[in-house]
Amino acid sequence: YVHSPLVEFLLDSLFFIEILGTIYWINYREDNVFFYSMVGVVSILVAVTLKLCRTLGRYLSSKLLANPPFNNPLQGDVALRQFESQVWQLVIHTSMAALAIYAYRDGVDFINEPHRYVEAWQFMGSPFTYWVKILYLTQLAVWFVTCTSLRFFEVRAGDHYVMYSHHVITIGVVLTSYAYGRYSSFGLVVFMLHDFSDVPLDVMKLLNLLRIEERAGFYGAEIAYLTLMPIWAYCRLYLFPDSTIGNIFRGMFYSRDENGNEFWCTGLRSGQRGKKLIADGYQWIVDKSLKYDCGLTGGSEYSSILYNRATCGGTICAILLTLLLCLHIWWTYLLLRIGYRAIVVGENTHSVSNEEYFEENGGDSPKSASRKKNE
Repeated sequence: YVHSPLVEFLLDSLFFIEILGTIYWINYREDNVFFYSMVGVVSILVAVTLKLCRTLGRYLSSKLLANPPFNNPLQGDVALRQFESQVWQLVIHTSMAALAIYAYRDGVDFINEPHRYVEAWQFMGSPFTYWVKILYLTQLAVWFVTCTSLRFFEVRAGDHYVMYSHHVITIGVVLTSYAYGRYSSFGLVVFMLHDFSDVPLDVMKLLNLLRIEERAGFYGAEIAYLTLMPIWAYCRLYLFPDSTIGNIFRGMFYSRDENGNEFWCTGLRSGQRGKKLIADGYQWIVDKSLKYDCGLTGGSEYSSILYNRATCGGTICAILLTLLLCLHIWWTYLLLRIGYRAIVVGENTHSVSNEEYFEENGGDSPKSASRKKNE
């Protein structure tokens, strides 16, 4: 970890703006009670989980893993705090993945029905189904507590600013789709794919912290790594860009999806779907969709983002999702580098992973210890 005042200032500023935006939209949608209650509940759960994990970590490390080759892996305060944070991440990712999958199965299958992505069906009723709304408010509360914890309380690992950027961008995606209402499909898919693919990553990191690896640990961390990589690649590098970013642009510019279903914007531009909506009294839906959803500039050939002084929520989501994809590619590079060094080169698994993920100035990783020895 290398401290960068400028990067920290920029991320802090963006996070503060997101806090103000969330307060405004939570009040606007009258979701104050549930959201602030969830912030309190999540904060209490974090405190309780970290306390229990400290006790559990000390027991596992000093009693069950005290002897060589494990050598009491959590005896240092930094390692113990990293263990606490990682267990909390595993708990939240597992529970949120389960909630996201349930909410997804209870609604539209956007991955297999891409023509529904920018469809303005939300205008005709509530912008969120019951479980999607619960998921959104819970995830917003979790992300704000998690981002605050990362910024002020957790041990700063080597990828601290990358992780901080990830949290800020993800909050931006969630808040944008929540504010616009009709972009909840993007948030729903992002929640599901992110949390599901994070679970095996958390397991791998925990096994590495406990040094449950190589022959003495029955190759626990190595097996977790080999389990993680196909799940990570499929969710983060294929499904995520294809079903979110790809479908934003398909919905804007393609005529039909692979199943032959007509995209929303195509139906509006061709006039057939637009005429039916206008006849049913939904002229304003046609106008808003053409203006905000069906072009990169915030509209179709009939409107302009500058002329209408409006922001295209779909385009904002596309930009933020593309930034997330860049972070996914960076993390994939780190994971592949860990695998190459540990499996191909034959370096010590624990040392390699510590250098990539868990190193902190003043910490007790091998690399930190080596620096101290040379000073």
